[in-house]
Amino acid sequence: MSEAQKEMALDDELQCSVTLIKGGLVQLRQYSQPDDRLFLGIRLLTDGLERFFKVVFLLRSREETGRWLTEGEFYKRKLHTHDLSVLFGMIKDLPFDNSLTAIQADIDFFENDLLNDVIKILSEFSTQARYHNINVIIGKSEPSSDSAIDKLEGLKLKMLTGDEKLFGQFKSEGISSDASREIDRRIIELFERLVRAIARLFTFGSVLGGLGVKHSHPVHDFLFLMDDELGQCKYYEDV
Repeated sequence: MSEAQKEMALDDELQCSVTLIKGGLVQLRQYSQPDDRLFLGIRLLTDGLERFFKVVFLLRSREETGRWLTEGEFYKRKLHTHDLSVLFGMIKDLPFDNSLTAIQADIDFFENDLLNDVIKILSEFSTQARYHNINVIIGKSEPSSDSAIDKLEGLKLKMLTGDEKLFGQFKSEGISSDASREIDRRIIELFERLVRAIARLFTFGSVLGGLGVKHSHPVHDFLFLMDDELGQCKYYEDV
């Protein structure tokens, strides 16, 4: 396969990953109980983030070696995994240019406890919970857990009860309150900040090289998000 065909495939995969991530975040933005949008939002996000991370690793390898990974190398590096915690760990190990203030802030953010808790929940979903019903039907000896969505709801409740002002508002107004929507906004902000941090690799420093810059257009909506725009799904009308 020619270099041009591989770059076209990479561009398509990157665009697909960003579209899935945007779609997942928009579903979370629109979510209200009882509703199936939370499942759909998580499903789109896990797929989109997995694809996005893998595109970054492919570009990084191309920059380091001057060629694309082979199928054998891809598997040897365990890049076939669906476990987002493993993939995120690999992202953290990339040689970020911490001489830039914004990049150092991103590196610090990667250690955020809430972010890592959410990534673990998505990892459980991507490796187990999305096939829970199938495993039950076929009689698998240890059906996978379907608790990822419950865990995310539990994490949101923990965030809510940990904020005295928001929790007081929630108790008086209920699930449809602005307090509940603020928690959803903070979850979305986490993901947008994460994607923005990785998007910066396409244009900041030399991690992804010239090909990163060349193929950066799909990530521009995240790349140019300002701090005061995070959590708002500014790209909502485009999804």
